Parts: sequence; structure tokens; C-alpha cells
Amino acid sequence: MNRRLVPLWISCILLLYSQAILAQESGLQTNAKSGIYKNDQRFWFSVPSQNRLVLSLDGKELFRGIGSASVLLSVPVGSEKSYTVVAQRRAAPPDNDVLEEKIFNITIDKEVPQKPVFSVTTQDGLSYQVSITCEKGTRLEGVYTVSDSVILLQHGEQDLPFTRTLAAPFSFIAWSVDGAGNCSEPLSFTAEQENFSIINPLPGTWQNPQQLVVKKHGKGEIYWTDDGSDPFGSAGHIYEKPILISKRGTVKLRIGIKLPNGLVYEKNMDYVVADQSTQNAFPVPESIDSTTTLHLEGNFEWAIAPGPWLQKELPIRLIPVQGIERYVQLLIKNSSGIYCYPILLDGGAPQNRGTGPAEGPVQGEEIGAALEGPGAVQNQEETRGPELITAGELRVLYWKHTDLGPIRYRFSNDEGWKDYAAPIVLPKDSVTLEWLIDRGIVQDGPEKLTFAAQKGQAKNPRRLISYRSLYPGPGPYQNVGFYDAEGLPDFAACAGEDLEWSIRPSDGDTALLKRTDALPPQVPILSGPSDGAWVSGALTVKSTIPGNEPGVRAIIKADLKYPSGLVEHRQGEGELTLEVPKESPVVVSLSSFGLDEAGNQSLAVTRAFTIDANSVYVSNVGSSSGDGSRNQPVNSLELAMKLAKELGRSSIRIQNSVEVVTPLDVQPGISLESASNEKPAEIRLIGRGQLLMKAGTVALRRLTIRSEAAPSPAIRLIQGTLEMSNTTLSMKGAQLGAIVVTSGGLRLENCSINMDAKETANAIWAEDAAIELQNTVISIKAVQYANGVEMKRGTFQQNGGYISVAARDGSIWQFTNLEDAQVQKVHAELASDFVAQACVVEGTVPHVADSMLYFKGNANSASVFNFQTRDRTMVSADYKGFIRGNYFIGFSSLLNAPDIPMDIKVFNRIFASPDAPNFVDEVF
Repeated sequence: MNRRLVPLWISCILLLYSQAILAQESGLQTNAKSGIYKNDQRFWFSVPSQNRLVLSLDGKELFRGIGSASVLLSVPVGSEKSYTVVAQRRAAPPDNDVLEEKIFNITIDKEVPQKPVFSVTTQDGLSYQVSITCEKGTRLEGVYTVSDSVILLQHGEQDLPFTRTLAAPFSFIAWSVDGAGNCSEPLSFTAEQENFSIINPLPGTWQNPQQLVVKKHGKGEIYWTDDGSDPFGSAGHIYEKPILISKRGTVKLRIGIKLPNGLVYEKNMDYVVADQSTQNAFPVPESIDSTTTLHLEGNFEWAIAPGPWLQKELPIRLIPVQGIERYVQLLIKNSSGIYCYPILLDGGAPQNRGTGPAEGPVQGEEIGAALEGPGAVQNQEETRGPELITAGELRVLYWKHTDLGPIRYRFSNDEGWKDYAAPIVLPKDSVTLEWLIDRGIVQDGPEKLTFAAQKGQAKNPRRLISYRSLYPGPGPYQNVGFYDAEGLPDFAACAGEDLEWSIRPSDGDTALLKRTDALPPQVPILSGPSDGAWVSGALTVKSTIPGNEPGVRAIIKADLKYPSGLVEHRQGEGELTLEVPKESPVVVSLSSFGLDEAGNQSLAVTRAFTIDANSVYVSNVGSSSGDGSRNQPVNSLELAMKLAKELGRSSIRIQNSVEVVTPLDVQPGISLESASNEKPAEIRLIGRGQLLMKAGTVALRRLTIRSEAAPSPAIRLIQGTLEMSNTTLSMKGAQLGAIVVTSGGLRLENCSINMDAKETANAIWAEDAAIELQNTVISIKAVQYANGVEMKRGTFQQNGGYISVAARDGSIWQFTNLEDAQVQKVHAELASDFVAQACVVEGTVPHVADSMLYFKGNANSASVFNFQTRDRTMVSADYKGFIRGNYFIGFSSLLNAPDIPMDIKVFNRIFASPDAPNFVDEVF
């Protein structure tokens, strides 16, 4: 194409020539108009033949004559000049009077305005504040894209900036236009979603040094400092992977990102690490790739940020989601303070997972800018062809050199040609551009340029996965990646989390939401009897959830344990009514927990109390006018017995201690027991105090009975049954007897009898009775004579326990004509200085097995057994297996029978079984 030359030394060429113009009827005729023009302009002027035409330019006359004339106004490229043209129609000489005058102010402006100035800032890489200003006297034009929409920019307000807040991604191509229509060179800008999140640390005060974990979306580069200095300065560090910040005290964290478009922004955070912190205070892993329950030692509470604090009894269960990588912050609080641990839940990278907005070419690159055909010459300086300006998916053609003449163009699908006046926005489809330079009589061109179809960003068939915490309210979404539309992972939340997952197709359709709730509800508030309380009537227990959390139910469960051993289960929601039980007292074990719609349970709040509608209470601080309730006890067992008979109750509960100074008849069917399940109550027998029981069954439970009374025994039973458990009987005096039973039954379990006598002592004396001792301890000290158990007729069983007898003359058991006697697994000790006989038997030989009998006294003769018979038929009787598996230590003889010689071999042959012989003087 030939270059058109315009002389630079001339500002105006005036061409005056005669034209064969049809005679004008009247007036001054012209095509001139005042205004600003961006190209050289030629104006013509004419007057009727009877008149004369006078033309002046900037005060200088250029033409005077008959007919018509024209003037060409021109300036060099890149310059601007204003002209004043005066045209007069005058009368013919000699008059020369001015009949008509027109004045035209014309500016030829070939000076291209300056490019617009873009000012773009962002605080998060997602939303951008855009401000575009133009040179004074110009206006802004252009095009931009937001959310796949192309918007023409025609900002008609001169000298005022164009301002918008736009969400990324978006692209801009803009140019300035002056009053003459000259366009500046276009300026382009593209912004992507280039953001980052500070996963860890969190603001606060921590006991352990924190790991810096940053998640980036896009291609920006992350820089950071921990001393508050500029992260983009010389002290900045490039962030590539999680790193431990070992600094303690106040850490001033500044993290910035450099975006591909040249912008930068940063986020600041201050946190504190305690001076005495220990990095490995808890053994918490940095990452897990499968469901894991953490077992941590010590007393603490824990939370998954930002969740609530949970008790250590709730397991710390961490669950990665397959194909998803995300971080959680485990917070642990103990007496030292709070520890924070970021943990990567590594579900593995899914196939073809992306972290950016979409797959394919990155926005902002010159996508689809390829030129085809003979006109696709890259050296635009030589060809004077259009330049291609791109921004994201936008394409604009711009002619930088317009001084060769008017440019005309058309696209392949257009019928007519158009004059080029401003940059041309190309369509996304493939298109061919024809263009030429109009030189008037001749033209340069046309030439062709073919532009390939704009590929853009193909719609992603996959789904964007993001999530947010719903505690304490919906938080911001965090993107975790894309997934193929064929399937979705099995979403899950860690214990202590309540998450909402968003699955959004890349085409922007409505997102699918899924909730995974693993956050236990709050512990309910339980209203009812306090722990350990005793109540005497029906009651209603209520349980409420704090704040009336919607969708959470308060479940109440109760286990009722009756004296018979029966256990009954009850359950209610919100409240539970317990009627007066048929048996009493009933121990109620109560628990209540919150249950939400997702099936999460809170920790249970528990109570244990007793419903006792069958007891009378007595206390040494009670009152003679008391009603016998737990809060208003009577002050004596006599009054308690009377009240129990009147009210039909069978249990007398002693709250601390009571005294018995005269013999007390205990009513049949009554139980005397401690009001506490843990601490025994005390009965003190003083003066003439005794416990007398006749007929029926009487029970003594969890008591300590102390006797310093003159009479003995402390307890006398006639034709009744006495059941003692977890009770201690202690006596001091001269001639002591603990329990005497006549024609009745006695059962002791986990009891002890302690006697300290100045003369004689006998722990149990019974006649025509049934005695049973289970794990009972009998300890006797006496100056003269002492005996553990003495029985005439009846049955005796002793299983386990201990008997110790220490006196001048002593024996452990004395049995006379019993129907049956059983001693098993008993530890017995005898310490006598004169008469020492462990077991004195008249009549039936007792069964003694697996026991240990020690003699520790100074008596010259100490026998294990003394059978009161001189009948040598004992040797030939069948007592095989009666006495077996025992150890006899320290005794001088096994059998005190002078007429029956007896060593261990003979003894075992008569009394033992082959598999369980007895042993003498062997300690195991």
C-alpha cells in the first residue's frame, strides 16, 4: 500500500478555481459548518453571478471574485489547529456593499487522546473496585464482560471517572474519544478469581507454636512475614507449603498475594503464643487419610473450630471425605490454656479434580486470536493493518495509523461497507474482515483477515464442591474442588461439626445442598431430686434443652432397682413421672441426653436418688415430735418402732447414731439400717441396752453396734430370723456375749464381731438354730475363757471369713449334736496358754474344707479337733472327705483322743479324700 504524503510546512492549502455551477437564485451557498473535525476538510462557497464572493481565513483575504471557490483545511497527523473562515456576499462594484456574511469556527484535530487510566484494587481477589479516568475533554468508550455477559461501555459524562465494583472474573477493553472522534489506543484489563484463605493460625492466644497453612485459588504468588513488615519487601518469604512458625509472644502475620494482572492485596492477623508453650503438648497428627479417633490423655475440653466446646468423654472422631482435601482446626483446652492444631483431612485427590474456576485455557490469555489468510501479517507497523487487542474472551480491532485516508471495512456476513470511526468489537464466531483505504479516485485494498472462532472457556461438565459451617450460624463457603457429574462423594462431617455442602454445576445452575450434622446437641438441664436425695412420694422429672434448640428432644431414662433385685426401665421425652413404688426403698438411676434430628446425642446428665415410701428416720438430733421423714426424724429407736407400726412401714433408717439404754424389742419384719449407702450408722448399747427379737424376720444393715452395757448378750433372738449384713458389732466388758439365738435363724454376711473381755467372751451361742456366716470376721480377746461359736443342735455353715480367739482357755468352734456343720475357706487363729482346742465336737463330725487353722499360744497341748467320744468305732466309721484340703499349723495334735492314736497319715485316711489331703505345719 502506498504511503500518502502530507506536507508538514503548510497548515492550509487554498484551492481557488472556477466551477461551472448553476447560477444561484439568491444568497451565499456553502457546505461549511462550524465544528471539530478529525480529518482534513474541504469547504465550497458560491454566490449568484450578479454578486461577488469574498473569502478570508484567519483575517487574511484569500479570494474575491465572481462565482464559486473552495478551501481545504488540513493539519499534520498528531496535531490540532483551529480556523476562522469568513465568507461574504457583496454587491458588484463599484458599490461593493456587504449583502451577507457568514463566519465559521472550524477545528481540525488529528491529535490522538491519551489512553484511559485504569485504577483497580481488590481486598480479596474476588471483588474488584474499578475506576477509569480519561483525559480532560474526552469521554470513555469500550466493552467489558461480567458473568458471560458482554456490556458496551458508553460513559457520556466527560471529566468524570467510570466507577464500578465488579465480581471476578471480568475483562475490560476501553479507549478515550475526544470531541473530534479521535480514539486513543485501547487499554485492556482482566481479573480472575485469585484469592487465598488463611487456614491456620486463627486469631487468639495459643499454648503451642502455630503452623502457617494457606490455601490459594489461582496463579498468584503468596508472600508472608511474621513481624508485621511488608510481605512484598526484602523480609518477605514465599509460601510454598505449610510451615511451622516457631516464634512466641505476639506474632504479627502479614500475608499478601501477587496476582497475574499485577495487583496485590494482603491479609493481616495477630495472634499470641504463650511464652511457656510446648509444641507437642498433645500428640495430634498433622494429617489423616482415613477415619480416625484421637485418644488424648489428661483433662480437657475440645472443639472443631468454630464449633462449641465439647467434653473429653465425647470421642474426637475425624472423617476425611473421599476425593476431598480440607483442613480442620482441633482446639484443645485444659488448665494451661488453649492449643490449636490444624489437621489435613486427606481424602485423596479425585480424578481430574481442579481448584480453579474452570478447566481449559486461562482467562486473560489471547484465546482464539489466531489470524488466517493472506492478510494475517504480524508486522502491523509495515502493513498499517489493524491491531488485535484481547482481554479474556473480548477481541477488539484497532487501526493505529489512520493518516492514509478513510478506512472502510465489512465482515463476511455484512452486505454494506462501513467507515471506521472507533475500535471494532469482534464476535466470538469465526469471521473474515475486509478493509480498504479510500483515497478518493483510487483505493488501497481491499485486504482480508480471518479470525478463528473464539474458544473461550468451555463449560465444565463437572460440579464445584464447597462447604460451610452452620455453627453458630451459616459461615462463608470454602471451595474444595470439582467432581465429574457421574457421581459424588459420600459427604461426612467430623465429630463436633455441622456442615452444609454445596454441589454447584459449572454452568451456574441451582446448587444442590446436603447437610452433614455431627455436632452433638447441648447437654439438657435436668430438674428433679438432687444426686443422692431421698424422696417419699411420687414425682415428675423434667428435662429441657438450653435455648429450646429446634429439632432437639430431651430424652429421659430411668432404671428403678427394687430391694428384691428387680430392675425396671422407664423412658420419657421432656418429662417422666415416677409413681410411688410397691417396694421400697427404690434406687433410681436417672439419665437425660439431647437427641437431634440427625441422631446425634449429647453427653448425658445423670442423677441417682432413692424413692423411700417405707422408712422411718431416726437421728440423735431428731425430735420426739418428728414425723419420721428424712427431714424430720425422730430421736429414738423406741419412737421409730412405734411410728413404723402406726404407718405400716418396715424400714428404720438411722441417720447418724442413736442410743439404746433399755432392752429394745425389735418388731418382726423391721429392718434397722443406715440412712447412707456409703457410711454406716451407729447404735450404742449403754446401761441395760439390748436388742431383742422375737419371731418374724429382722434385718440389720450397714450398722456399727457398740455395746458397753452391763447385760449380755448384745443381741438376743428367740424363734425368729436375724439377717445382718455389712454390720460391725463391738463389745467391751467383763463377761461378754455378742449374739444368742434360741430356736431361730441367724445369717451374717460381710459382718464383723469384735470383743474385748476382762473375763469371758462368746461371740455366738445358739441352740436349735440355723446359723450361716458368709465372709464374716470374728475377733475375740478375753482374759479367762473365750469361744468363737458354740452351738447345740441345729445346722451351721461358715464360708470364708476369719476367726481369731485369744484367751487363757480358748476354742474356735464347739458343736454339740448338730444335724450338719460346714466350714469352708476359713482362716482361724487360736492363741491360748492353757486349754487350746480349735474345734470341740460332740456328735456329728463337721465338714471342714480348704481352711487354715493356726495355733499361736503357749499351751502345752493344743489340738485341732476334740471329739467328745471314747468309742473306737470312729476309726472304722465312714468320714471320708469330711475334713479335706486344710492346713493345720502350730498344733501339738490333730485329735485330742488319748485312746485313738492319730498322725497325719491316719487322719487323712479317715477324714480326707485322696485328691485333697490335709497338711500339718506347712505354710503356703
